[in-house]
Amino acid sequence: MVTKGFDGTAEWLARQISPTIERRQTSSLVSTGPDVDSIIVMNYHRELLRLARELLPLVPAEQRDVSALTLGIPRRQLEDVKRKIREFRQELLKLAASDEAGETVVQVAIQMFPVTSMGEREMAQ
Repeated sequence: MVTKGFDGTAEWLARQISPTIERRQTSSLVSTGPDVDSIIVMNYHRELLRLARELLPLVPAEQRDVSALTLGIPRRQLEDVKRKIREFRQELLKLAASDEAGETVVQVAIQMFPVTSMGEREMAQ
């Protein structure tokens, strides 16, 4: 796929991306990593969720992949699920890093959280 009008500059790319980015971004790969406890990263994740909600009806199905799972698992398997998600994220990062020329920017956001009630003590762990 070749993007019409692409001139090879970061400025051109920045004009094409929603939400807008600034020229100072230097990497084509952005990853927050697992288990980050930062208000800045939490706000970034909130913005990604807002963006997904906004773009879902606007992006044609053939250009996106949106899916969800609701799993009933023993609590002891939460770490296993988180490990699998980390492994998958690493595979995607390697795939993107190995490509010689990125032609499009995609956002991949993965969430996993319990939806059942947990005691305060367990939530803090």
